[in-house]
Amino acid sequence: MKYYFAVIFPLVFLLGNCLSFSLFPLARSVKVATAPAGARVEVFDERELIAEFTTPGRFYLFKDRNVTMIISKDGYRTETADVRFKYSPVRAFVTAITGYACLMVPAGVDLLTGAIRVPTKQVHTIELQPLKEGEREIHIDVRLERDDLITVSTDAK
Repeated sequence: MKYYFAVIFPLVFLLGNCLSFSLFPLARSVKVATAPAGARVEVFDERELIAEFTTPGRFYLFKDRNVTMIISKDGYRTETADVRFKYSPVRAFVTAITGYACLMVPAGVDLLTGAIRVPTKQVHTIELQPLKEGEREIHIDVRLERDDLITVSTDAK
């Protein structure tokens, strides 16, 4: 039993200062506002839908993966916006200070987990352009059903 304590205590001491194990990474929220309000926002991570909401709104990213937003509203052109990440000097400083006291183990963990990266823009404000008279949008959905079957469908609005 005392051997477990001898192993667990140093791990808690070394990794307890990691941003990865605090609520710091959860602060990666992205706010989206549109003019006009009430647009539908779909957030995709490598073609997988990870969030969907109506503007104004926000979503939270728990990983530092680059994502794409598709913003649409009836009568307006559909827009896309990318959410990219950068290294945060504040988070890097906090990691370096706490890591120095713990043999740089927390800094290494935070670097590998992406806890010191933040979105380049915390607020995305998008102005939607109305469709011109006689103009309409056509949405094409292409899906890989199996290795030998691709389905294509359209949704003319």
